[in-house]
Amino acid sequence: MDWEGKIKMVRDRNDLFKKLFSIADEYIELRAILGSKIQGRDFISLNTDWEKIKKEVDQFCKDNEKQHIIFGIASRDGSGGAKENVVSISCVWAEMDYKDAPEAKIQEILNVFPLKPTIITNSGGGLHLYFKLDKPVGLERSADVVKMNDWIRLELNKLGKCKFDKISDIPKTLRLPGTVNHKYDNRPICKIVELNDNVYSLDDLLEMIPGSFEDSVIDTSDDDSLKELYNGSKEGSRNNNLTRLVGSWANDGLDFNECFQIACSVNSKNTPPLPDNEVKAIIRSILKKHNNEKAELNNSEEWQNPIPFDDYSNLPEFPSKALPVIGREMVEIVSKVAQVDKGLPGSMYLAALSTCLSKKVQVDLGTHTEPVNIYTCPILDPGERKTSTMKLMMSPIYEYQKEMADQVIDDEELPVYIVDDITSEALFKVMSENNERLSVISAEGGIFGIMAGMYNSNGNGNIDVYLKGHAGDPCSNHRISRGPQSMDSPSLTICLTVQRNIIRDIGVNRQFRGRGLLARFLYCNCVHHAGNRKRQSLEIPDGIKDKYRKHILELMEMTLDFHSLKLTTDAQELWDGFYNDNETEMKLGGQMESIKDWGSKLPGAVARISGLLHFAEHGQQAVNKSISVGIVGDSVTIGQYFQKHALATFGLMGENPEIESAKKILDYLMLNQKSKFKGRDVLRNKSAFKTMGDVTPGIRLLVERNYIREVNSEPLTKNGRPEAMIYEVNPKVKIL
Repeated sequence: MDWEGKIKMVRDRNDLFKKLFSIADEYIELRAILGSKIQGRDFISLNTDWEKIKKEVDQFCKDNEKQHIIFGIASRDGSGGAKENVVSISCVWAEMDYKDAPEAKIQEILNVFPLKPTIITNSGGGLHLYFKLDKPVGLERSADVVKMNDWIRLELNKLGKCKFDKISDIPKTLRLPGTVNHKYDNRPICKIVELNDNVYSLDDLLEMIPGSFEDSVIDTSDDDSLKELYNGSKEGSRNNNLTRLVGSWANDGLDFNECFQIACSVNSKNTPPLPDNEVKAIIRSILKKHNNEKAELNNSEEWQNPIPFDDYSNLPEFPSKALPVIGREMVEIVSKVAQVDKGLPGSMYLAALSTCLSKKVQVDLGTHTEPVNIYTCPILDPGERKTSTMKLMMSPIYEYQKEMADQVIDDEELPVYIVDDITSEALFKVMSENNERLSVISAEGGIFGIMAGMYNSNGNGNIDVYLKGHAGDPCSNHRISRGPQSMDSPSLTICLTVQRNIIRDIGVNRQFRGRGLLARFLYCNCVHHAGNRKRQSLEIPDGIKDKYRKHILELMEMTLDFHSLKLTTDAQELWDGFYNDNETEMKLGGQMESIKDWGSKLPGAVARISGLLHFAEHGQQAVNKSISVGIVGDSVTIGQYFQKHALATFGLMGENPEIESAKKILDYLMLNQKSKFKGRDVLRNKSAFKTMGDVTPGIRLLVERNYIREVNSEPLTKNGRPEAMIYEVNPKVKIL
C-alpha cells in the first residue's frame, strides 16, 4: 500500500493534535525509533497553520515509514524531549494492551469508568486513552498530572482485574495515528477510534482521589513484595533490587524505553543512584534473558536452513534512507540502473562527500574532535560493474578537477583532488603539494598491495601516510634523494573496491592489522549480482543526475576556514549512548570482542559521517547550525550497517575467532554425530579449545546461523545454579 493510502485509512491525525495542542504555541515532538534507538527526530512548530503542520508531520512519517513513529503527549520547547523540555500539558492519559485484556473487555471497563476519554486511539496492540484538560498546565503541576495518571490506571485495573501499563511520566511518548505498528506480523496501523468534546478540570479530577492515595503509588497487585523496592535502595542492594523490578516489567511486556523511564524514577531514590549506563545494562540483560525464555517456548518450530559462513546475503542492506534526499536518490537509481548492491554507490557517495569536505570541517564531540575524511572499502566479485559505478558517483569531482586544471597558468602546479594508482612516496608528495588533502579512489584492489609493500624490493611498505592521513596527525617522509618532506595535518580519503580473494590474502599481512590500517576502513560486502542481471535500457534521469552534479560541485567549491561543528544536546546524548553501547560490545563475550581495534574507531566514524551528512543536508548554511539528533541518528544507522559488514569481513580474513570457534565445534559435532550436546562436551577436545571462553563465541554464532538451538538448561544444582545449557543440532547440517 502506498503512503498516501495509509493516511486515508485513518481520521486526520490533526484532529488529535488540535485537541491536544489547540492553544499551545510551542512544538510537537516526533520520534522515529527502531528497537531502543532513536533513528530520527523532529520538532514541528505549533506557531503556524494546521495545514502546514499536517504536511510536515506527513513528510516525517513518509521519511521514516520503516520505523516506529511516536509523539510527545506534552508540548516541547523545541530543543529536546526530556522533562525539562516540556512546556505545557493538556491532558491526562492511560494505556492498555490487548495482551492484558481483549478489546471487548476493555470496552466493558470503559463503559463503567466514571471518566470518559476525549480521545481513544487503537495502536494495533491496545488502546491509548486521553482525557483533555480544560486548560493546559505547566511543569509546576507535573506531580499532579502524574498522580492523576496513576490513579486512572489503578482504577481501571480494579474494574477489569487486569493490567494497564504505567506510562505516567510527563515526557511520555505514544504511537502516532496513521503509522504502522511494526511489532506485529500483520503490521496494523494506529487509528483514531473516538474523538469527542469531553474536558476536565485538573483540580476537579484530583478531588476524586482519596486522601490515602500516595503520589508515587505503584501497582504491585501481582507481587506485593516489590512495593518497597520502588522507594529506592541503599548501596549493596541497588543492583539486585532493580533487577527484580525490571524482571516484573519485562513480564508485563514493557520495552526498553518504558523500562528505562520507570527505572530512572526508581534510581533517583537510590542512595546513591546508579550510573545511567549501569541501569541500561541491567535492563538490557534482563530483557535479553526474558526474550530468550520466550524463544524456548517455540522450540517446536521447523528448522530453518543453516546460513554458510561465507554467505553474505543475510547482511543488512545499505541504509540509503539515512542519506539526504539528493544522495539517496542518486544511490538508489545507480543501484537500480547498474544492477549493483546499494552498498557500492552508497560507499562511493560517502567517499565523494569526504573528498569535498576533508580539510574543511571537523566535528567537536566535547572531549575531542573528529575530522570528516573516511576510508571505505566495498568488497565484491569480478564483473560487478565497479568502474562504471565509480564513474557515475565521482564524475562531478573528476569534472571539477579538470576545470581547475584548465585554469592553471604557465608552470603552476596542477591541482589534484583524486588519484587512482599511486605509491606511498608519490602519495606523500602529491598531498604535500595540494594543501595536504587528497582522495585515493580506485575500482581495483591493487592499491592494497602497494600499501603492503608488495612492489618494494624489501617487501615492507610505508603505511605511515595512510595511518596519519586518516587521523590528521603530523607526518614526515625522509628520503636522501629528495630531502625531508612533512605535513602538519594531512587529510586523506580512500575508497577502494576490492575482490574477496584479495581480502583473504590481506588477512595474512600482520603489519596491516598490527598497525591499525585495516581498522580504519568501513567495509561493505556487496551481494553478488552478476549472472542474475537482466538486460535493460534504463538510464539515470537527467533531473537526478543534474541535481547530484550540482550538489557535489557546491560542496567541492565551498571554501571554509576549517569549520568546527557542534552537536545539539540531544544529538550529543545520542552519540554518547552509541559510544557506550559500542564499548559494551567490545567486552568479553560482546559481538565485537574479536575486532576491538576496528570497533574502537566506529564511534569516531559515526561522528565523521554525521559531519558529512550535515553539510550534505544544509549546504553552505550548515556553518550556522549544530548537527541535529536526526543526522546523528542517520549516521548511527549507517555505522550499524558497517559494523555488521566489518564482522563478516574480518571473518573472511580469518581474523574472527568467533568463526574459527564455530567451525571447530561443527567439526566435533559431525565427527561424533551429535544430535544434542553441552558446551563442556566440546571442551573435551583439548586440541581445539582450552577454556569455555574459546567455545562460547562459536556456540553463539552457530545459534545465530541456525546450525544449533537452545533446548533447555539442566536441573538446578544444590546451590540453585543451572549446570549447563543443552543445544540441539539442526538435522539439516548432516546433509550439507
